[in-house]
Amino acid sequence: MKKNLVQILLSLSVAIASRADTPLSIGSVPPGPGGPCYDDTLVVLNPPSATGTFTLSGVSGTGMVSSIVSYVADNVHEQQHTRYTYSIDMSGMSAATNHCIKLIVHFGTPHGCSYDVLMFTGSGVPLTSATKAIHGDITCVFGSGCLSPNQTSVGFAMFSDAQPKTNYVTIVDDYTDPAGGGTNEARINVTAVVPDVPPNWAYAPTPIPNPFYQGILYTNAVPMKTNANGLYDFALQLFDAASNGLPVGPVITQNVQVVNGLFNIPLPFELSSINWGDRWLDVSLRPSGGQGPFVEIGRQALTPAPQALYAYSAGVVADVSPLQAVTSINGVPGDLILQGGTGIQVTLNGDGKTLVISQTGQPSDRNIKTDFSAVQPQEVLAKLLALPIQNWRFTNEVADVRHLGPMAQDFHAAFGLNGTDDKHISTVDEGGVALAAIQGLNQKLQEKDAEIQQLKQSVAELRQAVSQLEKTNSREKGKE
Repeated sequence: MKKNLVQILLSLSVAIASRADTPLSIGSVPPGPGGPCYDDTLVVLNPPSATGTFTLSGVSGTGMVSSIVSYVADNVHEQQHTRYTYSIDMSGMSAATNHCIKLIVHFGTPHGCSYDVLMFTGSGVPLTSATKAIHGDITCVFGSGCLSPNQTSVGFAMFSDAQPKTNYVTIVDDYTDPAGGGTNEARINVTAVVPDVPPNWAYAPTPIPNPFYQGILYTNAVPMKTNANGLYDFALQLFDAASNGLPVGPVITQNVQVVNGLFNIPLPFELSSINWGDRWLDVSLRPSGGQGPFVEIGRQALTPAPQALYAYSAGVVADVSPLQAVTSINGVPGDLILQGGTGIQVTLNGDGKTLVISQTGQPSDRNIKTDFSAVQPQEVLAKLLALPIQNWRFTNEVADVRHLGPMAQDFHAAFGLNGTDDKHISTVDEGGVALAAIQGLNQKLQEKDAEIQQLKQSVAELRQAVSQLEKTNSREKGKE
């Protein structure tokens, strides 16, 4: 299957910053409810947790990263901490000594608790070092420097005061190609629970630690091109010429999510190798999960582009609790212009200090819809009346925040909308159900009004009959 890469953009930081990593202290502790600086573990129903899976090139089987959040209490000092525990299990993989696995967790600065990192005693390869980069990534190294397929790491934990969110950790796989003997590096993002901590570079004018490679991936098809979707393995290498030439650094393989053709890949090359001379990036790829050959895309010239800073937590609106606000935008010189895209409006609140960003409305043009069918409003009303409505809060919100509404599972079971997704309620479906129910209620009111009018008519006719009867009786009595 031939792939083509178009509209290649390269966002590279122009300056090179000092990137000295900070070593973290590691202490062994027994598993249990107590530990350093805490004496009890709180029992929480359905604590935040995730189990992400991954595969490695040339290795059979599947590995797992387990992550779970616990809430521990220091009753002596009346404090509570959030503990994040991680472990890697590759026991289901075939043994392969040519692979060296490390783990990167975007964590920020761990909350000091006798040690920066707690390593639980037990079976498994121990954690031997942990270092924190300036942007908040913590690199974890196991054993003598490597964790190999068919091995399992010990569990280890760190503390953070930040609320948990489901995002990902990164498996770093440095491996040697048995065929060519070349050294490769693959970075695989694996689902995990992590603290909701933005990287430091979002708040300071320091350059982004790695350049980013962005583009659009599509499939050749007749009569039109189709944007690709799904996971792909990208193999990347720097060269000093557009063709032939010499490689500048190793081949780096990364597992990348492509959405509607769009992708964004960090390039973990040494920044000194990108000297803004003649540099070209050689790109090849293949669908993830297979062992087939990589499809060559070709070399792209590297040219610097302005650095873009982004909000780390902006991917999920639900992560922002009510009454929270951005109080400043640091490191942005000069004027800042915010311009809303299609369907988005930006307004200034009455206090003159607060920007309000909202939707102007969802697309609802008849010309972009199809497969119409009639709705029975009273049936919708009956289902809505039976739908449980509860008061609740999101798991990542503080206790005094409340919301009102149905559960997505109940809504999907009642109305069968939004395909097979029973974890979300689409606003267009929620609004449609409400409008249909209002119509159903109006129909019931009209039926009741019709019944009332009939009853009024019957009462009027009865009154007229009674009046006529009274008049007849009166005449009969007069004749007597």
